[in-house]
Amino acid sequence: MNDTKRIAWCVTGSGHYLKESIDIMIKLKNVDLFLSKAGEEVLKWYDYDLKDFRSKGIKIFKDTTASGAPVSLLYEGVYKLIIISPATSNTVAQMAYGLSAGLVTNMFAQAGKCRIKSIVFACDTEPTVITLSRIHISDPTRRTPI
Repeated sequence: MNDTKRIAWCVTGSGHYLKESIDIMIKLKNVDLFLSKAGEEVLKWYDYDLKDFRSKGIKIFKDTTASGAPVSLLYEGVYKLIIISPATSNTVAQMAYGLSAGLVTNMFAQAGKCRIKSIVFACDTEPTVITLSRIHISDPTRRTPI
């Protein structure tokens, strides 16, 4: 693989394994972050600030266009790998059925067309999951496991 090419790391709307995914991502070089709408929301719930990623040289792409404009970077040869972690069951189901409903699922579909390898970590595989982001109505800054 070409070391000058980048890694496209995609985050969906899951809090399960989010910290572990982010911990791995920030250790990598030449990585860009692609956020689904729910992924952006979940990062806020878990107190991640996008400025912190930018300060580490990570470019951030959000799901803000109907056409998934950042996907064009796959066709320009910018990326050598796409990682979707954590991937919700909803995202995995959309990808399995070939649906490109948002930025992350579009990235997956187009990566296949461009012959870019993909890694998908489907985090919703355990029957019971304890997450760390239960927002209290009385105090939105306080979180407890649910």
